[in-house]
Amino acid sequence: MRLTAGDISDLPFSCALFDRRGHIVNSTPEWQGSSLGAVTYEAVIGSLVVVPDGCSTDVDGLVVDLIAGLVSASREM
Repeated sequence: MRLTAGDISDLPFSCALFDRRGHIVNSTPEWQGSSLGAVTYEAVIGSLVVVPDGCSTDVDGLVVDLIAGLVSASREM
């Protein structure tokens, strides 16, 4: 199956197609940005980033803070 950039907005999940420079070419209406757990697939013109159901930006923020805390604590040890 070959998808075009125009087909992306009709896909039944949250995703976005990016060009090689990282600019969004097209996305689904559900797209709210990348998230932890997102999967990137290489495409001919760039990459397709898919965010699975259940990913949350609130959880992303918490995990980023947790990792920063671990890095800080490891430096002090």
